Amino acid sequence: MAEALLQEAERLGVTRILVGKPQRSLRSNWWRENVVDRLVRQSRDIDVLVIGGEAPAIRSADPAPPEPARPLAGLGYVIGALAATTVAGHLAWPVINVAIVAFVALLVVVTSSLWFGRRTGVLAVVLAALMVDFFFVPPFFTLVIASTKDIVSLIVLLSVGLLVAELMVRLKLQTSLAVDRERRTARLLEHSRALALATDPGSAAATLAASAAAVTSAAAIEVRLAGRAGIPETIARRGTILSAATEAGLVEWVEDHGREAGRGTDTLPGAGLTCLPIRHQGRVLGVFVVGFDPPRGLSREEHDMLSSLVDQTAVTLKSLERL
Repeated sequence: MAEALLQEAERLGVTRILVGKPQRSLRSNWWRENVVDRLVRQSRDIDVLVIGGEAPAIRSADPAPPEPARPLAGLGYVIGALAATTVAGHLAWPVINVAIVAFVALLVVVTSSLWFGRRTGVLAVVLAALMVDFFFVPPFFTLVIASTKDIVSLIVLLSVGLLVAELMVRLKLQTSLAVDRERRTARLLEHSRALALATDPGSAAATLAASAAAVTSAAAIEVRLAGRAGIPETIARRGTILSAATEAGLVEWVEDHGREAGRGTDTLPGAGLTCLPIRHQGRVLGVFVVGFDPPRGLSREEHDMLSSLVDQTAVTLKSLERL
């Protein structure tokens, strides 16, 4: 497959290939070379950009703020929906039975789990079971259950309700992850197209700064590339790094060691900035600096996205050196 891709790329005059990093397993690592490794090894003059991949060991200690919870709104929805179900059930009781009421209560569980989360869904399950038992299972207006059949029905209602609540929460999470992956892929493709138009290191650095500003809420971004004397020079900037003088040692450390450091990492975590090395094949080409107000580390999503953007830029910078 790798050979066919390279042959087609050479036929079309392609100079850059963008592929996703595979999920490796221990078995495939020792007995067979995967397509991406073979593609990189045989690419010769064609640049192969590998995006994504496993998260590094260095992780941010300050995750992105979660979506604000709405416990009171969820509680109000559950109580209101179950109260309406109770009133409607009593008004239509000669026509409907307890099974129909239980199905309507299960619908309340599904919607509350989907809109307000797992805890609200579990609360809806418990309240729905109590509502059905108290108002629609004889003897009425008590929590006593006289029939074994009714006991089994309530147990089934609780079990199905809990299962549905968990499934709806997982479905919502998977949908959110799919949307995030689609946005990330679109951003990487847009960044790759912008890099293809770069004619010098300055324009490539400016593209990296613009893409990073679009995917984060950073107060300041700087792209520093090695100058003629080997000293990092600020080529592109968004915002202002107020503590540039005090953080100079941080940038020098990242350039010397080729590893990320700063806020949210295991190296110099007390710094106010986070620095990522712009590295290609073990050689450090520059340093990407990002800062937030108030200071915080990168979230997992921000780190993964910025790492991919930096890797793509490093390949372009290396290509521009050949010109």
